[in-house]
Amino acid sequence: MGRVACSKACANVVLKRGKARMMASVACEYCGKIRSAPTWGGRERRYCSRSCAKRGHIREVTLNELTPAFGHWLAGLVDGEGCFTLGVKNGVGPRFSLGLRKDDRPVLEMIQRTLGFGVLSNRERGPADRAKMPNANPQTVFECRNTGQCAALVKVFRRFPLQAKKSRDFAIWAEAVDLMLEGGASAGMNRDAFIALANRLVAVRKYVDPDEPNGTPAD
Repeated sequence: MGRVACSKACANVVLKRGKARMMASVACEYCGKIRSAPTWGGRERRYCSRSCAKRGHIREVTLNELTPAFGHWLAGLVDGEGCFTLGVKNGVGPRFSLGLRKDDRPVLEMIQRTLGFGVLSNRERGPADRAKMPNANPQTVFECRNTGQCAALVKVFRRFPLQAKKSRDFAIWAEAVDLMLEGGASAGMNRDAFIALANRLVAVRKYVDPDEPNGTPAD
């Protein structure tokens, strides 16, 4: 049942407030969702909820406190071991993973602690994996699983750029994250644009033999 006003004057006030709320929408700077701007406070109005505001503040402080030594070391590690992906099957969305051997888990814990975001998980090798790769070891993986965490990572690597071929992956992936932050892909408005970026990401990963004329991709 809708809200009932005691008079025509009060009804007009309620109507004006409702219109103001509809106009004051924000694209949350942490999760990327478009929501009505919260009525509480100051700088936090850039976020859709207090939990996103809290995480966003942690992200901002962490980025400002990152040392060049850590930032460039992380960029080098991701150049070799990182993976930027764009999901299109079960809903569109960006994802990042960095996997190391399970006995290197302390390294990933340090990365998670320094950045202030990300999720760690263990991946055991099953019989099928061992059949294909007899020397494969269990892994621990650092992941960014939502738009907010991926947006934080974009800021890190725009400040400390990747140097190897994976920088091409990152450039396309970061463009998709920006699209998600605008609310387009998540709202279905720019789904085709997101899928096009996902296809570009797959294409740019093809190995190009430097000894082949015209840089022909190897099969």
